[in-house]
Amino acid sequence: MKKLDLDTLIEETGVDSALVFNEDGILIKSHYLDFDGNIAAMAGVLLTMCKELVADLKFGNSHELILHADKGLFFVRKLEKDEYLALITKNASKLGLIHLKLQSVL
Repeated sequence: MKKLDLDTLIEETGVDSALVFNEDGILIKSHYLDFDGNIAAMAGVLLTMCKELVADLKFGNSHELILHADKGLFFVRKLEKDEYLALITKNASKLGLIHLKLQSVL
């Protein structure tokens, strides 16, 4: 994996904020986000639940988590080993650009 620069990723995708955390929900780094430790912890819980759901459904390994709400998008992708990237935006139309950019970065 190439070195991940959160500022550049935020600028090129137009998202509002980003964070990197481990599967235990421990924050590694974040940019432009209040309560980043709490969000990392909650994302860790969500990922654990999703992994169990995927296992029960026998879908193999999960790669992304996308929460699309009325007023925004919370996107999580596994980086490597035990690290995850979360991107947060109030503009859900950014999802295609996020996927496109992450293909060239990760």
